Amino acid sequence: MELRPLVMCFALCVVYATSKPTATDKKERVHQEQLSDKVHDDAENFDYDHDAFLGQEEAKTFDQLTPEESKERLGMIVEKIDANKDGYVTEEELKTWIKKAQKKYIYDNVDRQWKDFDLNNDGVISWEEYKNVTYGTYLDDPEPDDGFNYKQMMSRDERRFNKADKDGNHIADKEEFTAFLHPEEYEYMKDIVVLETMEDIDKNGDGFIDLEEYIGDMYNHDSDPQEPEWIKTEREQFVEFRDKNKDGKMDKEETMDWILPSDYDHAEAESKHLVYESDSDKDGRLTKEEIVNKYDLFVGSQATDFGEALTGAFTQSTRGSQCLREDGAECGGMEGGKPSLALVYQAVQALYHDPDPAGKERASVWLGELQRSMYAWEISDQLLQLKQDVESCYFAAQTMKMKIQTSFYELPADTHVALRDSLLTHIENLKDLSPIIVTQLALAIADLALQMASWKGCVHTLIEKYSNEVSSMTFLIEILTVLPEEVHSRSLRIGANRRTEIIEDLAYYSSTVVTLLLSCVEKTGSNEKMLIKVFRCLGSWFNLGVLDSNFMANNQLLIVLFQVLQRDETSTNLHEAASDCVCSALYAIENVDANMALAMQLFQGVLTLETAYHMAVAREDLDKVLNYCRIFTELCETFLETIVRSPGQGMGDLRTLELLLICAGHPQYEVVEISFNFWYRLGEHLYKTNDAVLHSIFRPYIQRLLHGLARHCQLDPDHEGIPEDTDDFGEFRMRVSDLVKDVIFLVGSMECFSQLYSTLKDGNPPWEVTEAVLFIMAAIAKSVDPDNNPTLTEVLEQVVLLPETVHIAVRYTSIELVGEMSEVVDRNPRFLDPVLNYLMKGLREKPLASVAAKAIHNICSVCRDHMAQHFQGLLDIARALDTFALSTEAAVGLLKGTALVLARLPLEKIAECLSDLCAVQVIALKKLLSQDPGNGKSSDPTVWLDRLAVIFRHTNPIVENGQTHPCQKVIQEIWPVLSETLNKHQADNRIVERCCRCLRFAVRCVGKGSASLLQPLVTQMVGVYQVYPHSCFLYLGSILVDEYGMEEGCRQGLLDMLQALCMPTFQLLEQPNGLRNHPDTVDDLFRLATRFIQRSPVTLLSSQIIIHIIQCAIAATTLDHRDANCSVMKFVRDLIHTGITNDHEDDFELRKQLIGQAMEQHGQQLVTQLIHTCCFCLPPYTLPDVAEVVWEIMLFNRPTFCRWLESALKGLPKETAGGAVTVTHKQLTDFHKQVTSAEECKQKTRTIFCLQH
Repeated sequence: MELRPLVMCFALCVVYATSKPTATDKKERVHQEQLSDKVHDDAENFDYDHDAFLGQEEAKTFDQLTPEESKERLGMIVEKIDANKDGYVTEEELKTWIKKAQKKYIYDNVDRQWKDFDLNNDGVISWEEYKNVTYGTYLDDPEPDDGFNYKQMMSRDERRFNKADKDGNHIADKEEFTAFLHPEEYEYMKDIVVLETMEDIDKNGDGFIDLEEYIGDMYNHDSDPQEPEWIKTEREQFVEFRDKNKDGKMDKEETMDWILPSDYDHAEAESKHLVYESDSDKDGRLTKEEIVNKYDLFVGSQATDFGEALTGAFTQSTRGSQCLREDGAECGGMEGGKPSLALVYQAVQALYHDPDPAGKERASVWLGELQRSMYAWEISDQLLQLKQDVESCYFAAQTMKMKIQTSFYELPADTHVALRDSLLTHIENLKDLSPIIVTQLALAIADLALQMASWKGCVHTLIEKYSNEVSSMTFLIEILTVLPEEVHSRSLRIGANRRTEIIEDLAYYSSTVVTLLLSCVEKTGSNEKMLIKVFRCLGSWFNLGVLDSNFMANNQLLIVLFQVLQRDETSTNLHEAASDCVCSALYAIENVDANMALAMQLFQGVLTLETAYHMAVAREDLDKVLNYCRIFTELCETFLETIVRSPGQGMGDLRTLELLLICAGHPQYEVVEISFNFWYRLGEHLYKTNDAVLHSIFRPYIQRLLHGLARHCQLDPDHEGIPEDTDDFGEFRMRVSDLVKDVIFLVGSMECFSQLYSTLKDGNPPWEVTEAVLFIMAAIAKSVDPDNNPTLTEVLEQVVLLPETVHIAVRYTSIELVGEMSEVVDRNPRFLDPVLNYLMKGLREKPLASVAAKAIHNICSVCRDHMAQHFQGLLDIARALDTFALSTEAAVGLLKGTALVLARLPLEKIAECLSDLCAVQVIALKKLLSQDPGNGKSSDPTVWLDRLAVIFRHTNPIVENGQTHPCQKVIQEIWPVLSETLNKHQADNRIVERCCRCLRFAVRCVGKGSASLLQPLVTQMVGVYQVYPHSCFLYLGSILVDEYGMEEGCRQGLLDMLQALCMPTFQLLEQPNGLRNHPDTVDDLFRLATRFIQRSPVTLLSSQIIIHIIQCAIAATTLDHRDANCSVMKFVRDLIHTGITNDHEDDFELRKQLIGQAMEQHGQQLVTQLIHTCCFCLPPYTLPDVAEVVWEIMLFNRPTFCRWLESALKGLPKETAGGAVTVTHKQLTDFHKQVTSAEECKQKTRTIFCLQH
């Protein structure tokens, strides 16, 4: 049962649904570091200066203040700008402030996202973490039927991630993750920005951007055959300025000059301008008084003119029009009354044609306001009737679609039929105006049909009305295409009952649709556009899974599909549409046994495509080759279980694998890459069966695959330098490495490793073959048994003897191999010295430094005891760390390895050695603290803080009870430096977070040995938090509670800390959208509260603050944020569990009484909110956490819980605005019974999941 109303962002309401912009809509590719999008004209206004000085978001805040408030807040800002506290603001200080203001949105964006992705809270984000969060639900199906190729998106993201991650270890720190999210801001990321742009625009794949591709990216000719005036200008720009070498196309360098233009320093120019305008005594610097006197220049207020709207009436109708619905979503009141059509048309024209970006923005805001208002229904309808131009009709069509999706409840039931008839009239009248308008109207009609319960048999109605007119077939098929796609749309919350009813209805009429499509093909013959539409529509119905497989098995459309794919002359677009359709059909019959007739037809049809594949290879038609490989792979995926269950028999015919191996032989690695997921799944199935006979059948296929992969991994013979990990080919090799690890068990790790080594030992292959073989050996080295293995020791012995004259790529990969063989070194310590000597040679060479550092880190991690004798050498490396050409991650990795070895030293040596290891970082921090802020040098301490953090984190010696921790004294000595650094940078969230992380690991390192730091640390945390509520202080507080919460003498002090931190936290979260805007704060607050419940429950439960925390938790249960919601649910669960668990302890009765009082006060509200949250707010992955809370409430007091649940269920709405039943009385009764009678938490999870759907 899905009852949640979904309010779409206006951002989705003013962009086109298609991949290309329509007429007159210009796509902007240029990344310019502008301080503002406003015109810099002080004679008109100071808007540009406000944006530059404050940042655009903060400038909007000041625009709402009175002059007195603006002056007061400006005075506070001046004190922050004055870095050296000499009472004056210099141009350099002003420039630094402006740059910081402009970058704040970037760092804020990264901070907001950080904890979403740092799943294990280790302070870094691995590619696996990012991939699981971003694509988690699509990893099993990276090419779902929602129109997006998530596999391609994931591949592109991984390439950018690896580029941002300088040492290529698939782990990003905060700075690297910032580079990943905002590559245009980093010099070393500019190549990836250019590459991604060229991939988007370069349609013919020749590696260049020609004039038509350049224009095609900005403008869609299909929308309007007559080009707007600005296109002519862009053509001239391309010829005269973009194409510098006049060869008719843009190469990489020319593209970079276009999208990343070298510009003068805007911040420096603005700082000079502000000083010039404000410096009344002309001494070249500004006092606080001089700045405040010119407050209108710097910040503005309500009293200043902050820009004209489109017209006076346009401005009037936008003021005061926002409001909030009861569910918290924004809605528009259009307080000025219903706007005229002329005004709306004027706004639409401004949105698409206004050369001033500020004008576009004002139009966008106003139109968004209109779309959220009730007037949008009537105005959209009128615009569609007028049919004035493409832009206004598109805006109206998309608005109508959006309103139906998100605001259908606004319409009375007696208007639904009129709306349906009107939409059908519009789509018929506008069918020839623009395809994208037809698509938007088709979506509107489909979404209406899904929600309008009174529209029975909509498919039959549409076909009966329009199938006899050839001119209507285009939009009829478009409606029939999007209708099944919208059934599972995330934009619609129609509920399980209605969805089941719809699917049954569509299944009933599915044969009628297929018959219509076949008739359409017969009537239009070889019309390519119509065939593409037919195949798209058929694929949509296959994807929904409602087509009768027996009916389809004998349908002529299948024959047409394969005929199209077999014909050599088939166009690229038609070939792709047919391929997509076949893949959808194969996916739809994954349950082969239940769809035997259709499965056989598809199986035999795909096998006939081998000849067509070879023809495409001969013609070097890569697009078709890739399509065929997709089909072959989908065939293998569909019949995987059959292949494993009965290999070589019936539809377990191993010719399917032969097809994939044929593809693996294609010279382009992109072809074989398509099949990787299948080979992984095959390996997984065979591993689970553990059948030696079965393994022997598939072993030859895997051997051939590995042979092909090794060949694909070869670098070009003329390649110079080390292997590049961050380009497409580098990413391909990484995926090969992962695949090899997954399937190597079928061949045998040792057997494969030995065969590869023999290739090198017995022959004299070219360097590129040698490097590829070493690369595959590195991939499987860890899976080879290191004990008593002469081949491994021989390989290690030979590798470290490689001369420096071999190709540097061979040396690079050999170092990787050595690092992967660290367990062999541990078993054979005689190799330790020659291995370290070999790695040290690499460390001293710039191209090899980072990979050598990673290998040394691996050796330290595995061979800690043996490496203890080399600690002094590691310490020397650490002292000279910045003399090596290391990436940040490689440098941190070396320190980690050194710390791991340090922990194995005798206890009496650890303190001195730890002090030496930390000294470089401490000296650097002290130097930064004493540095003159105005000297122009960077004062960023994050590098040194990160290095200290990794040392503290991994120095974990074994300390017996009663012994003083050897690290205690060192951390006490370092504390003043960390404290001063924290104080100096208290306004900078990024640096404060690094300080807190460093302190967290320091506390964890020595445990209760950090007691002497507790009072000064808490005092400083609380003091800074009152002014700058960085959420990391809450997290650090949770660590302190975890360490000291059970100490009687510390409990009251920790409670005082919690209460002091809660007050500013509640103020922050009680702001409009406070919970949604500050998920990190929510997450860390409830981590802290949970630690208190776990370590000292009575202390917290007896305090006054607990009531406020519980109220905040109830409100925060609605927050759709993975980590924050998880922390909230865990707090509530542990809170209630405290009244149940450990009933043998002395304080149990008091705990039970306190929990009982809290539940008596808040229990009904909590249960009602949880039920509401499940239905309206949270995604399915959060439901197990909700179920655990419900389970604990029931265990605590089952009879009372039953009453609370009954009351909560009664408050749910029983039908949608369209009249569809969302939930019946019986369903609610059954749900209540299932929940209250559940004997384990998993049962509750399943029941709640059913409630949501």
